[in-house]
Amino acid sequence: MARSSRDLTGTWMSSLANTGLIMKVGIIGAGRVGCACALAAVARGSARAIVLVDRTRKRAKAVATDLRYGSPLCPKATIVDGDYDDLADAALVMITAGINEKAGGATDRNDPEGRLRLLDKNAEIYRDIVPRIVRAAPGA
Repeated sequence: MARSSRDLTGTWMSSLANTGLIMKVGIIGAGRVGCACALAAVARGSARAIVLVDRTRKRAKAVATDLRYGSPLCPKATIVDGDYDDLADAALVMITAGINEKAGGATDRNDPEGRLRLLDKNAEIYRDIVPRIVRAAPGA
């Protein structure tokens, strides 16, 4: 039986919420930067619950699975893939999604425009993502 991240984290989070020990972190984007942020959060014990959200749910699920394989060597954390609704009660949401240099045509280091070429596309992505985060986790 498949369980949602809310099922996996909701029960134990609600029972420990008053202790001040729980912090739920959401990471939007399961690419290289999102993976690095999630790995750092797991390894450092920065969060007790980590929700990975990606436009491709399959990618978020794969990253969450990989992190869970290594997590027994780290401080206890629940790592799940999810959707924006699963960010409810998150204390922090990191947006790592965006167009990368290669896909955005910003690989020429001599180009004075450089990474500015990515600005319009990334602004468009943020205009889609930020309102969804605000609806799901207004306190983040």
